[in-house]
Amino acid sequence: MKISVVIPVYNAEKYVEYAVKSALQQKEAAEIILVEDNSPDHALKICEKLSNENSQVRLLRHSDGKNHGAGESRNLGIRSARHDYIAFLDADDYYLQNCFAAA
Repeated sequence: MKISVVIPVYNAEKYVEYAVKSALQQKEAAEIILVEDNSPDHALKICEKLSNENSQVRLLRHSDGKNHGAGESRNLGIRSARHDYIAFLDADDYYLQNCFAAA
């Protein structure tokens, strides 16, 4: 089973890296989709770094460069997902080890 993990990112510069690392530890997570939602903090730079360092991590932004909220950011991630299964993770949260195996 391959899972696309969608992470909407807004004002999460302190947390997003840990969230991504927890998702990458899941063997079922085939791709991590970060949807940066025009954060006023430095979350975009961190997301760019994460996507440049790991080919499993993709960075998306809304085409108009405006803030759209978590719901629309999740929808953008869903539309861009490459796999049949989708999981969501908030940028200030993390997955426990083997969380998908337990499901």
